[in-house]
Amino acid sequence: AALAMVPESLAFTFVAGVSPIVGLHAAALMGLCTAVLGAQPGVISGAAGATAVVFAPLVASHGPEYLFAAVALAGAIQAVAGALRLGKFIRLVPQPCMIGFVNGLAVVIGSAQLQSFAGLTGAQLYTTVGLTALTMALIKIVPNLPFIPKQIPAPLLAIASVGTLVQVAGIATKTVGDVAAVAGSLPRFHIPNVPASFETF
Repeated sequence: AALAMVPESLAFTFVAGVSPIVGLHAAALMGLCTAVLGAQPGVISGAAGATAVVFAPLVASHGPEYLFAAVALAGAIQAVAGALRLGKFIRLVPQPCMIGFVNGLAVVIGSAQLQSFAGLTGAQLYTTVGLTALTMALIKIVPNLPFIPKQIPAPLLAIASVGTLVQVAGIATKTVGDVAAVAGSLPRFHIPNVPASFETF
């Protein structure tokens, strides 16, 4: 499960509009906190598409600094809600509402991925579509192969396989490093640079 967080965190960073290194640092910190504090049933301890979609407009309008502040505020609200045992009120949410929310997330995430094909023509477009289709096919096929250990996440194996193919065959296509810089350094403690005013909250 921990290995599956790597491709998920990278994918959701593009949906949220932040650098891939932010997703990698967040996934590592989330895994550390879960290991130290323990996990709870029904609680997502990894990258979440719903969070990425909700925060995307905030990042687009105010920048990543407000994202960090919003995540800290959301964590504080969740801690208070947990202390007050407010989770039982989720039973009042209608099931069709939840289904519509999840389906809406799929539409938003899917449309965000289509932006990767914008401006591509000719061989470059065909190459991108082919590699995308190959990756999706491997994600679907790998879990059904008996010689592949179940402990290896299909998305991670698909990305590693297609990435190796691109490097070995010398296929000309964009990589994550071409889209955004990914440095190999550890994150530093950082207080969000946002004004401490009522309008911010």
